[in-house]
Amino acid sequence: MRRFLPSPRRLATMLGAAVVGVAATAAFATPALAWHVVVSGTSACEKSTGQWLVAWTVENPESSTGTFTQVTTTPSAPIAGDAIRVNGTVASHHSVTGTQHFDAVVTSANLTVKVEWPQDRDQPAFSRTVTFSGVCVKETTPPTTEVPPVVPPVVPREATPSASPAPLPVTGTKVGLYGGASLLLLGAGGALFLVARRRRIKFTA
Repeated sequence: MRRFLPSPRRLATMLGAAVVGVAATAAFATPALAWHVVVSGTSACEKSTGQWLVAWTVENPESSTGTFTQVTTTPSAPIAGDAIRVNGTVASHHSVTGTQHFDAVVTSANLTVKVEWPQDRDQPAFSRTVTFSGVCVKETTPPTTEVPPVVPPVVPREATPSASPAPLPVTGTKVGLYGGASLLLLGAGGALFLVARRRRIKFTA
């Protein structure tokens, strides 16, 4: 049996078609191998302010440092920190974080970013939505009641006995009695004196 061998021209055509097929396969496979970041977020009620607090994280699993070309939040609110921003960077195999505050009436928050690398500059946006569950209410601190200081009771000291007061002069009715008695004594003394004197007088004729 005679074996059929393709001509050189036909062989070249076959090799060209194979190369085109491989190139097309690589082109369609590129999106699956595209560089990317991982966006995640957690939420909690901040009771001191009565607002929702969202903590965002953007992780770069690629082998080169990426640069943010777009950062969008819905609802719009500033992201605390200086990492997740336009022209900010996220190092290879590292992550950056930022926080946001939202009013208690908000039910969800979304973060959308675009990052480009020197090897891959045309990338889609990556996003994450966080839903708030429950009710966020500001915690009020009850007023403190001041307790008055306890004052120890005053214990009276024992009185020191003092010297007896000097007797007061006798006045009133007793003074009259004493005065009358004195007059009687004086009168009696005078009468006795007169009697004694008369007895001593002698009359001569």
